[in-house]
Amino acid sequence: MRHLTHVESMSLDAPRAGIRWKFESFPQYLDMLQRHGVGPNVACFAGRSAIRTFVMGKEATERTATDNEIAAMTMQVREAMAAGAVGFATSTAEAHNGEGGTPMPSRLADDGELRTLVRTMGESGRGVYMMTKGSKTSLPYLEELAVEARRLVVIAALFHSNTNPTAAFTTLDQINAARSRGHQLVAQTSCCPLSMDFTFKSPRTCSRACSRGSPPWRRTMPRR
Repeated sequence: MRHLTHVESMSLDAPRAGIRWKFESFPQYLDMLQRHGVGPNVACFAGRSAIRTFVMGKEATERTATDNEIAAMTMQVREAMAAGAVGFATSTAEAHNGEGGTPMPSRLADDGELRTLVRTMGESGRGVYMMTKGSKTSLPYLEELAVEARRLVVIAALFHSNTNPTAAFTTLDQINAARSRGHQLVAQTSCCPLSMDFTFKSPRTCSRACSRGSPPWRRTMPRR
């Protein structure tokens, strides 16, 4: 729940009041949904930050994983896919931080951990890998993952920006080039531009999405 206070700008009171913690594993989560029922149809990804936190605890936001921890995460991904997960999702986006500005656990994973878990997802012969891409994650790298896992890779999310109006189209060109080589890459795009509005009365959203990487900004923000 604390991971969501910044990355999704949620008050901690909301998930405390709304989440029914009657599960630990992904299969138990699906069982809970089925018992209680939901209005719309639901398709769930196995989330890397949740799995990493389950295996590593607080250290999930502090370091890379050991071989034994990666093996434990592999079991969680395999179990989730067998239970009906639609795929495996992660993020390397620099703006994705949890409580107090700590990185989301997915951002601490190294190349070996990522490749292992994406390949594990692909073992079932189904499923989608979705990546919210940070600036240091290249399209050629994601193309490699698509080839290794033999699964579809979704790159999220492409927004038009007035400050860099060609960026999204450059990414789309790279994705189309990969598709022309027979590799399964797809872009998730927004139908409207991304904009940021904030006030100093409620600066949380800007602090995590715009300026969390700026040392002067961090000094002005309260830390709990």
